[in-house]
Amino acid sequence: MTYSSNLFFLTQFADDSTETYSSTSLEHVIAIVEIEMKKILEWLAANKFIMNLNKTHLMLFTNRAHPQSLSISIDGQTINEVNETTFLGIMLDNRLNWNAHIKYIS
Repeated sequence: MTYSSNLFFLTQFADDSTETYSSTSLEHVIAIVEIEMKKILEWLAANKFIMNLNKTHLMLFTNRAHPQSLSISIDGQTINEVNETTFLGIMLDNRLNWNAHIKYIS
């Protein structure tokens, strides 16, 4: 059983999933992510699954020197923005360089 989105690139492994979306407009990203995440929550509920919003976070990948902060709300809960996260054992940062991973494994 898999949820499908025409807008997100979905990566799933066991009970983890990552949704990726790209745009040149931050406002567009916020609007689309909030709409699509609502659809995902509805699909999960219909299939008797839940999303742990306390373990849910978002990351903006950018090469801007001073990126804007994101504020996204899902099901009435604000999702925290992070600068680093672990993805399938690899530490990623919002600049997509290897410094965070090298520090993580050292």
